[in-house]
Amino acid sequence: MLDVHVSKKLESYALDISFKANKGITALFGPSGAGKTMLAKMLIGLEKPDFGHIRLNDNHLYKREDGKIRQINVPPQNRNIGFVFQDHRLFPHYSVLGNLKYGMKARSPSRPTPDMDEVIHFLGIETLLHRKPNTL
Repeated sequence: MLDVHVSKKLESYALDISFKANKGITALFGPSGAGKTMLAKMLIGLEKPDFGHIRLNDNHLYKREDGKIRQINVPPQNRNIGFVFQDHRLFPHYSVLGNLKYGMKARSPSRPTPDMDEVIHFLGIETLLHRKPNTL
């Protein structure tokens, strides 16, 4: 279960979100400027809430109570949360295969590396491997 209660003050508004989501896929939707991307960035650890908590199952990924100094902030690479950006996030000077290899290189030695052929087949990108991002 994903349990979220976060607050963050932004330039034009304050974001205050609270929800629980059961196991499975969770989608965010709403009008432009509502805070969906900011919430997603907080969930994956690219942005830090001002206070609140993000808990996945029994693990706190982020926790800071208002007025308290002690906090938990698990780094993005240790959160086991996927994020699909609405625009491309590939290195433009690498091919698709080069981008995949770069991602595999950044894996932690303590975590098993997925088989490259399995990943390529799972994504169905066999015909795209030698293309650059601007041609996709």
